[in-house]
Amino acid sequence: MTFSLKEIFGKLARVKNIGLISAILVLGILMCTLDSLPAHDTGGGVERDIAKLCSQVIGEKPYVSVNTDGSGSIVGIAVVFDGAEQPDVKLKITEMLSTLYDIPSSRVYVTS
Repeated sequence: MTFSLKEIFGKLARVKNIGLISAILVLGILMCTLDSLPAHDTGGGVERDIAKLCSQVIGEKPYVSVNTDGSGSIVGIAVVFDGAEQPDVKLKITEMLSTLYDIPSSRVYVTS
C-alpha cells in the first residue's frame, strides 16, 4: 500500500491538534540538538578576548589557543608572538592570564 505525499498531508490535516503535536515534535528535536552543543564559547570568542588583552601589553596581535575540559572550563592557554623570549614580557602575560582565568601559571604557555 503506497500513499502519495498529498494523501499523507491530507490525512494529517484532519488529525485533531496536529499543529500542537508538530510544534512539540520540533521543540523536542531542537532541545536535543542544543543540548549537545558545548556549554561555553571557545570557538574564537575567548581567544579573541585574550589576544586583545595581550596586544595591549606587547603591542602586536598574538596567536592564541585555549584548551578546555569537558565542561568548557579553561584549563590551558598558549600565546605565540614575536618577542615572547623576553622574560619580563613573558612573566607579565603569564601572570595576567593565570590570574584572570584562575588557572596555574604552569598552564599558560608563552612562546615565539
